[in-house]
Amino acid sequence: MNVMEILRTGSEKQQHVLKLYHKLKIASECKENHPVICGTIPLGIDLEDSDVDVIMQAENLSLLSEKWERLYGGFPGFKVIEKYIRRRKVLKANFTYGGLEWELFAQNQPVTEQHAWLHMYLECRILQEDPSLKTIIRQQKKEGFSTEAAFCTQLGIKGDPYEGLLTYGRMRRWM
Repeated sequence: MNVMEILRTGSEKQQHVLKLYHKLKIASECKENHPVICGTIPLGIDLEDSDVDVIMQAENLSLLSEKWERLYGGFPGFKVIEKYIRRRKVLKANFTYGGLEWELFAQNQPVTEQHAWLHMYLECRILQEDPSLKTIIRQQKKEGFSTEAAFCTQLGIKGDPYEGLLTYGRMRRWM
């Protein structure tokens, strides 16, 4: 899945996100962290208020936090927090830029092994098989479903939608 190509040739919003990403210099300033735009925008299932998710890998979250503060700390709504998700320490920063909410996320794990990437990859595969799901997923998101829960509802997957989607991908031998 070539996210940059999807954004470069995609909708007006996708192209706008890519331009802002370059203006923020995320790729060059955080090159060693392997940043990747993830989430609903590359898939074209975003809502008007969807944020731009950028995931990264970092061994030293404190150093990355300092870098984010230096680079993006002046933007409206900037805040950065460290917390644990699934017993793994993560770093998250949020701010507004170019009329969009941005969320930077990092953990000490390759980006292609992070749940955000895996979910996006699997959702892309599902949408390739059934493009009509885009409209249904968007509607369910408008009704308050998370993206993963909307997909699981359509696929008949019960239980935790975040784990359920991964199990589905393994059963389909997509990962």
